[in-house]
Formats: sequence, structure tokens, C-alpha cells
Amino acid sequence: MLKKLSLLFAVLLLTAGFALAQSQDATKTDDTMSKSQIKGTVTAVDMTGKKISVKQEGKTDSTDYTFDDTTTFWKADKAATSADLKAGDKVILDVNSSNVVTKVNIGPGKMADSDKH
Repeated sequence: MLKKLSLLFAVLLLTAGFALAQSQDATKTDDTMSKSQIKGTVTAVDMTGKKISVKQEGKTDSTDYTFDDTTTFWKADKAATSADLKAGDKVILDVNSSNVVTKVNIGPGKMADSDKH
């Protein structure tokens, strides 16, 4: 009888541990889950500070977004660089939860399909 109780207790502990691990995994967030897209016009580019100012469609003020060495740039469905970006360009920015730009689509190309790249 004691063996059966010990085995049952061990199974219950393993099950509880597994359930706890699953619930902790479910609460983790990922930048890809909290990513947003910003559509607008570039009002300024600061290459030294790695910042892009964008006036979003329907808004009056520009907002600054930071980019880094991992940010990808696309223009007319071809790879580009930050040097291709200038004030007046229409853009779609993919921005993560830390407000860092992960991808920039420049110009009037096929920008609606931002996740293509």
C-alpha cells in the first residue's frame, strides 16, 4: 500500500511540475508577438543617432523611432540600406515592443505586403 501511495504522490508531483512549466511558457512575450506597423512619411533621418522621424498617416506630429544594426531596409522589393532613406519618403516600419524598428519598407513599391521579406 505504501508503494502505491508513493507512486501516486510522485506522479502528482510530476504532473504539477509539468503544468507549472507550461503556464510559465505561456506568459512569456516575444517581440514578434508585440510587433506593430507604422505607415507614414519620413520627416527626418539621424544617421549618427540611428533615428527615423515619421509623420504617421492621419496624425499631425512626427514620432521618433530608433533603428539598429539588425534593422533591414527594403526599397522596391530589393534590399537597401539606411543611406537610401531620406526625408519625404513614404515608409512602412515594423516596430517591436521596445520601439525599435526591425524593418523599413521605403517608397511606393509593394509596401502593403510588409511581411514578404
